[in-house]
Amino acid sequence: MPVCIDPSHSVGTRACAPDRLPDILHVTAQGVVAGANMVLVDFHPAPDRALVDGPQALTLGELPHFLEDVALVRETYERRVRLAARAL
Repeated sequence: MPVCIDPSHSVGTRACAPDRLPDILHVTAQGVVAGANMVLVDFHPAPDRALVDGPQALTLGELPHFLEDVALVRETYERRVRLAARAL
């Protein structure tokens, strides 16, 4: 069965971790590394004016960075899988 993660609702805010990365990026990365097939993240052009889920929505301007971060995490995950396959 496909697995979908929903970091926006899991985290619930746009807050950043002490490393200054948004918690939503951390949760997304953890889900991707765990093998999630899909990611559902809230984006909105003006989260402060959203009728629902505004506090957790990322802005459309943050979308390119989010996608680049997910691609980086996925690439790292695939490298880990290849490394493990060689080691076993």
